Amino acid sequence: MKIEINDGFSLYNYLYFIEKRYNIKITLKDFCNFFLKDTELTKAVLPYMFHNCPYCMFIKSDDKLYSKCLSSMEQIQDKLKINKQPYYRVCHAGIGEYIVPIIYNKEAIGCICVGLFREKEEIVDSYIAKVAQKSELRKNLASSHYYHSTQDIDAAPGALMEIFKDVIQFFAMRYKRYKLKDKISVIKAIPTNEDRIILKVLDYINHNFSAALSVDDISKNCYCSESYLNHTFKKRMGVNIKTYINNIRIKHAVIYLQDSDASITDIAFAVGFNDSNYFSKIFSSSMGLSPMEYRKRNKAF
Repeated sequence: MKIEINDGFSLYNYLYFIEKRYNIKITLKDFCNFFLKDTELTKAVLPYMFHNCPYCMFIKSDDKLYSKCLSSMEQIQDKLKINKQPYYRVCHAGIGEYIVPIIYNKEAIGCICVGLFREKEEIVDSYIAKVAQKSELRKNLASSHYYHSTQDIDAAPGALMEIFKDVIQFFAMRYKRYKLKDKISVIKAIPTNEDRIILKVLDYINHNFSAALSVDDISKNCYCSESYLNHTFKKRMGVNIKTYINNIRIKHAVIYLQDSDASITDIAFAVGFNDSNYFSKIFSSSMGLSPMEYRKRNKAF
């Protein structure tokens, strides 16, 4: 049956369906800053513009490794300028993914990253050893995050192009519309100030979720007022900043509960809560179980 993707809502629903149907993770990359040109499209694509898996966020907590993540996207863009075909890559931290280009008029205007795929165990061990050594992160925790965030490869470039052809077509048509309207180009594309703020906020939170974060801290980092930040974030993301931060922290707490013997209090502090009782309250509200009960039901060993 023909997939009808004609607006942000249908795009989001399709991407969500594909992730569930094929047990993959999708990340969208915009080389021209046109994804965030209107509120409707922004709400659809923002959840897919970051690798929010526990392993990636764990890696990005280290500044040097995070810089490598950023430079890898530049390498992807440079490669797609030359060869506009899907290809498979393994990132510097050992995660495999297919890169599917979004093409308009023979130019790569963005890409769809499809993963997150697990490499062979002996290869993974070498990647994790390098990551743990260079960043002084604990190897056992890095390994735990890796295996919880990845799955075995079960995809091929040809199949992916077929799966995402309607998504690619939608983005190409949307890019054409804005190119004609705003006279943007692949080389000169300027995001709005609101676009910049939202992306910077999300990046800052994902990079610093385990620290003591406040709206005041974030607003100063993004050079805007608290009121403007609160309003803009809620409008774009559908939740307030505090809720978003807590959701990120709970995702990490789940891994600690499954794969470590750390106390509930230690886990609370490790993921950014300064009160274990408040952590337990937020965890129970989010997961439907207390941290202790969740651990009993899901302990890995």
